Amino acid sequence: MAENVSNQQNSSAAVNHGGAAVESREIFAHEGDDFATIYKDYPVGFRFVPTDAELIEHYLIKKLNDMPLPPNKNIHEVDLYGSTPSQLTQQYKQSDGGEEWYFFTPRNRKYPNGKRPNRAAGNGDGYWKPTADEKPVVRLGQKDIIGYKRNLDYYEGLHSDGKKSIWKMHEYTFTYRTFVLSPHYGLLETDAFREALEEYGGFEALFDKLAEVRKAVFGAMEELFDLPLKTKQLFTSDRPFGGYHDAMAKLLRESVMIDEAHVPGNIDRGLTNILWPQGSINFSKTIESFTHLAAGLEKTIMRMVLESFGVEKYTDELIYATNYTLRAIKYGRPQTGNEPTLGADAHTNKIWITLLYQNEMKGLEILTKDGEWINIKPPPNSFIILSGESLGVWLNVLLSVPYNRVVTKGNKVRYSIAVFANPRGGYPVKVPEEFVDGKNGSLFKLFDYDEYLQHYASQIAALGVFTELEVYCKV
Repeated sequence: MAENVSNQQNSSAAVNHGGAAVESREIFAHEGDDFATIYKDYPVGFRFVPTDAELIEHYLIKKLNDMPLPPNKNIHEVDLYGSTPSQLTQQYKQSDGGEEWYFFTPRNRKYPNGKRPNRAAGNGDGYWKPTADEKPVVRLGQKDIIGYKRNLDYYEGLHSDGKKSIWKMHEYTFTYRTFVLSPHYGLLETDAFREALEEYGGFEALFDKLAEVRKAVFGAMEELFDLPLKTKQLFTSDRPFGGYHDAMAKLLRESVMIDEAHVPGNIDRGLTNILWPQGSINFSKTIESFTHLAAGLEKTIMRMVLESFGVEKYTDELIYATNYTLRAIKYGRPQTGNEPTLGADAHTNKIWITLLYQNEMKGLEILTKDGEWINIKPPPNSFIILSGESLGVWLNVLLSVPYNRVVTKGNKVRYSIAVFANPRGGYPVKVPEEFVDGKNGSLFKLFDYDEYLQHYASQIAALGVFTELEVYCKV
């Protein structure tokens, strides 16, 4: 990443990037707010006094995904923490006499299994010290929090008697992890991928093929939910939570869920022919194509998950033991104007992996480990990927399973469509021997997902409460 090291009143900025077990990448750059108005009419790349949001959106995300950066000659790639600020700035003198520097750099962790960074610089010559708590960074022209900013001062000497210097730096971190996925998934850093799962329980997957089907997918959803209520109610299912569900009094939401959506002909036979007796070729073709796209991507993601934890030998077994359920959801227009309206209660997903795709109406929120809800507004060509409790149990809780909810506002309808990859009924889900040793035994007993789902549904119906999967199968 890039760093802007500066003296006097100049500053530097850092943006976190997930990395290997012992390091992560960061981008540091001068915020330049004092000069932003002078250059505001120039596109990004023709100037280099970026704002906080520009650093994250135009530099960090692209660096993360090995995408071309806007043209600039200001960012050098060095080991920032291997030198003192004075050494670096002498080596990379500015031709224009400027007093701010930018670098891409690796950063070591203080402890191999921890998240805390090692901010020591040089050979013990000094260290960077945070001066205040993080502050939110908001997307330009909007209210979405896309990251956080922290200020640091450089101290000369050891921690025990360090002396504050004139050098300053800003550090930026993401609120969520973004990756570009392609058939060449091996190009993605598996350690960065794993860190996203451990820290957030998911990530945003940029997938260009979605742009090709977006209009057709949401057009099909409008066609589906515009059907008369009595027609939609014809679609029923014996499987818990399957079939059509009316809008609830508390939540302005209606949904359609079909099991084994990946099986050729199932959407046509199990859904389309019921709702459109005369047939609807375009609807079936669109939804089947979307399901096929999502299921193929999920297989790639599952392979990456297992590789990142060193248990790739189970890939074929878990892929074979996966059933894909498709759920289309419509969130009605809130009656509260711009006041937030709850569209879906806070919950965790019980399955392996969720792939969620939504229209332009934001609303999905993820609960971080720090107890803060962050709003997720992905671009049109991305899935939101969330890990589920079944995968968390199988991995002996080595990854985070995030709580998520939907909060809507405004006067527009929100559509989302999800593909749930869940364990196939009859497959015994159990913790692999690789995650069990003398010190760390299996936290969970073997379970059957369909049996748990029946138990879960019966509790909801009878009591209105339920047992979480981790409690249900806990040893």
